Amino acid sequence: MANPYHLRLLKQDVQSWNAWRKKFPLTQPNLEGADLNGQDLRGINLINANLIRVNLSLANLEGAYLSGSDLSNAFLSEANLTEANLSRADLTRADLSFARLGRATLIEAILYQAIVIEAMVDHANFQYADLRQANLSKTSLAGANGIKANLTQAKLNGACLQGTNLSRGFISEASLRGADLKGANLRKADLSFANLSTASLRGANLSKSILIETNLRGTDLRQINLKGGQCSKANFSRADLAEADLTLANLRQANLSEAGLEQSQLLQTNLSQANLTRSRLFNTNLADAILTGACLEDVFPNSGTNLSRTICDYVYLRDREQERTPETGAFREGDLRDVFITAQGTIDLILPKDIYWAALTYALQWLQREYQPMRIQRLEHKTDGTLLLRLSMAPEIDKAQLQQDIWRVYEEHYRLLGPVMIDDQQPSHPFSDSLLLLDAQQYGHQEVINRLFDSLAVMMAALMPKIEPLGIYSSAMTDT
Repeated sequence: MANPYHLRLLKQDVQSWNAWRKKFPLTQPNLEGADLNGQDLRGINLINANLIRVNLSLANLEGAYLSGSDLSNAFLSEANLTEANLSRADLTRADLSFARLGRATLIEAILYQAIVIEAMVDHANFQYADLRQANLSKTSLAGANGIKANLTQAKLNGACLQGTNLSRGFISEASLRGADLKGANLRKADLSFANLSTASLRGANLSKSILIETNLRGTDLRQINLKGGQCSKANFSRADLAEADLTLANLRQANLSEAGLEQSQLLQTNLSQANLTRSRLFNTNLADAILTGACLEDVFPNSGTNLSRTICDYVYLRDREQERTPETGAFREGDLRDVFITAQGTIDLILPKDIYWAALTYALQWLQREYQPMRIQRLEHKTDGTLLLRLSMAPEIDKAQLQQDIWRVYEEHYRLLGPVMIDDQQPSHPFSDSLLLLDAQQYGHQEVINRLFDSLAVMMAALMPKIEPLGIYSSAMTDT
């Protein structure tokens, strides 16, 4: 319980209180459990005070001196703590939601399991602070200094950490989904097992950081510095790593499927057993990188992909260590380059469930005329009902432009041939209704694929008889 004398003195005015503190510096104020909601306490001296469970919600504590104070389980929701000094203060399980802590000093402060939701902590100094399991969701920490801060298992979902200094910080198992870390300094930080999915780290410094088994799925990692990073088993699937520097990084067994690695630097990077399925390697520098045991299924290289002195004994052309190449032994000189050259000449089109086959056929015929030679290589049924159509063409073709062209031509023909209404009922696709009625449960997936191949070939010959039909030289069905 609060000391009644201390409480009365505090409620007189800040000047009287500070004069008393100056006169009796060794006296520890006891305001435990006091209700100071909405009080104007600007510049107050509460150093080493007992403020356990105190209610300071909506209070104005701008420039207050709270270093060493015990604020455990205190209520500071919506309080103004701008430029306040909270060094070594104990804020265990305190409620700081929506509080303003801009330019506050929180060096070595304890905020274990504190609630700091949607607070403003911009440019604050929380070096060496203990924020384990704290909830900082949607909190703004832009420009703050958190060197060696402990954020283990903290929640920072949707938080703003632009330009924040978290170098050598402990952020393992933390959740930073959708957080904004553009330009943040995470050098030598421990982010192992953390969740950074869909976060933005563009231009961040992650050199020599630890990202073991970290989830970076769909994360914006453009222009990051990840030199010497430890990223084994990290999930970079669908991440954007364009122009990133991953020199000497360890990405052993990392998941880079569908990742964008355009113009990135992977010099001496360890990519052994990494999954590079459908990753984009346009103008990527893989000089002296280790690729042994990597999965290169449907990888997208181009003529600017640098394989100088790349170390690789074998690769897999299908996920889950399937289709080892070579089947036995190790690559001979030039074999890996041949694999990449072959990969340059393929492109995948994901066809929606309601694809209009007649318009697609016209688009493919147009491609055959414009991008000769071009062939259908594979048609795969996917578990979500979509279809993957793989085309092969000359390696030097611009795949991005081809993607745009085929869907542009498809849309043009769709509008010309489009579905027609029958007695105000469901639209009819005169050329492709039979394809849409194919049921995988009735026929089996392999039979559906075979029928699609047959029907597509027949339609192409019937629709444009003067143009030589596309060659179909392989068929495969895979659930992905």
